[in-house]
Amino acid sequence: MVIGANGVVEGDIHGQQADIMGKVTGTIKVKDLLQLKGGSMVNGNLQAAKLQIEPTPISTGNVIWLLSRQQQPPARLPRKSGKM
Repeated sequence: MVIGANGVVEGDIHGQQADIMGKVTGTIKVKDLLQLKGGSMVNGNLQAAKLQIEPTPISTGNVIWLLSRQQQPPARLPRKSGKM
């Protein structure tokens, strides 16, 4: 999805990829690459596997990076308690 420089979105965006050049008020969730271009303005949470930010965008909200199964840290085993 592409939001152009004069584009204004009030609502959530869901998709594979997104390029934001305009203004978005809402949550953006993409499965792959989210690009915030210079001059863009986002008021809401961002969730993406990859995030590319050019100089001068404005964003308020939380950012969540999605990790693929291969990128996730190894599981920790619980420590045994008591004496052996």
